[in-house]
Amino acid sequence: MNKDRYFNFILIAFFLIETLCVTFLLNLKPYMSLISILYTLSGLGITFFILKNKFEATSYKYELKNIYGKNIQYKVLISIIVLIVMYRFSMEYFIYNPLNYKESDMLPIIKVMCERFVNLKIKDVYKPINEIWGGTKPIYLPALWMPFSIPTFLHIDIRWLSVSLFFLIFAYPIWRLNLNKEGSVLMITSIFLLFWYLFSVEDANLIIYTEETVVITFYLLLAVTIIHQQKYLMAIVITLCLFSRYAFIGWIPAILLYSIIEKNWKYIITQGAIILVFFYFFMIYPFGTQLIHDILNLPGRYIDFTSRVWKDTPTVFTEGLGFAKFFGANNIMLQHRMLIGLSLLVPSIYMSILLLIKKKYQFNKTAILLSSLKLSLVLFYTFIDVPYTYLFYTSTFLTMIIVMHANYEKSEATHLL
Repeated sequence: MNKDRYFNFILIAFFLIETLCVTFLLNLKPYMSLISILYTLSGLGITFFILKNKFEATSYKYELKNIYGKNIQYKVLISIIVLIVMYRFSMEYFIYNPLNYKESDMLPIIKVMCERFVNLKIKDVYKPINEIWGGTKPIYLPALWMPFSIPTFLHIDIRWLSVSLFFLIFAYPIWRLNLNKEGSVLMITSIFLLFWYLFSVEDANLIIYTEETVVITFYLLLAVTIIHQQKYLMAIVITLCLFSRYAFIGWIPAILLYSIIEKNWKYIITQGAIILVFFYFFMIYPFGTQLIHDILNLPGRYIDFTSRVWKDTPTVFTEGLGFAKFFGANNIMLQHRMLIGLSLLVPSIYMSILLLIKKKYQFNKTAILLSSLKLSLVLFYTFIDVPYTYLFYTSTFLTMIIVMHANYEKSEATHLL
């Protein structure tokens, strides 16, 4: 095994560890402190070994011909089986777990927002919802809830959007994986464990109670556009990520720094213009400036919310991932400040170091962007105020996409399935 393949194998091994931490190891409640540390260390290991791998940009036309088109009959068969399994589990879960804000209010709130939106009651979308907690005020960003308008318009359970997106997310590795590559068995095992847990273990709750699949999809698209070096498409996806869940917020100044040093002024202007257009036409124009005021005040409300969760359901902290358990209920403010400080500062410092040693260690730009993106997610979720488990899947799915593309070379195309 040459050095490149050795590094790729280590990267896959870290992905397996990270996957186990967010799935079956969650059942080991007495050891969650150790598992939380292991999860963070695996994420940092992935961050480092991304730099040790090569990423060669290929055209979509090339991939369709030389990767996706190979052994198509088997890929179609596997995809159909996966679709049937997902449909079967999802249908059963939806029947026995109807939307109920008393169990989880995220999707019920989004459903009301989408109902107002598709009925063209645009100005009412962010008004208090009297039927939920006596008047809860929606705070979800537009790119997070708007996709659920599709199933709302079709008058079906809005969770079918999550199922559909998950099928596409799982179909991607089915159609693209290189089964002849070193470590492919370990890679397939990791992916299987991740999806099997999410669809077979009801307590996973990702599909039943959350909207996180939309976030996962945007972040995976971001990784794909980085890998394929589609920088202007990447600018659009960055905006979608930013206006859905801003877990990568510390990566924004880091990539800005990267673009300035690379003197990519055209890209900076394009990215800024896209964000401003989305900001105006999807937030200010339809919903007014009050929404911006509410969003800006949202971080301050996390302190009170975190205190309530510690009081009402402390198991969220003690039996979940993240470092909140180490801070405890008496150091919420310290944890929150560390979350903000580390998330905003470390990715830019890391980017600066990588750019300084880029030539010496021959890091390519794709690896630098992916490594810094992964680091920003690891930091954010490690120190997140309230560490609901479903939030951590975004970072792990991002790893899945990165590992799939690591060390890919055109010369290997004849061996790819």
